[in-house]
Amino acid sequence: MKTDDITQELYHALLRLSSLYSREGENHLTHFERVAKDFYDQTGCLRPGKDDAAGVYSKEEREEVWDAWVGGVKQQARQALKNYEES
Repeated sequence: MKTDDITQELYHALLRLSSLYSREGENHLTHFERVAKDFYDQTGCLRPGKDDAAGVYSKEEREEVWDAWVGGVKQQARQALKNYEES
C-alpha cells in the first residue's frame, strides 16, 4: 500500500474506533444514544438496551449483531495497524 492509502486507512479506522467512546462533554445517556444511532444506521438493528417494542429482533439476535458490529470496528483497526507495520 502507498503511504497515503495507509494514512487514510489508519485515519478511518481510528475515527470509527473512537466513535465507540464518549466524547468530551458527553454524558452517559447522550453517548449511549449516539452509538445506538450509529449502530442502527449501519445495521438496521436496535442496540441492546434499547426498547424494541416492535419485536423485530430477539434480545439474542440483537446481541449477536452488536458483537459482530463492535468486532468489525476492532478488526478494522487491527488490520489498519497491521498494514502500517508491514509497509
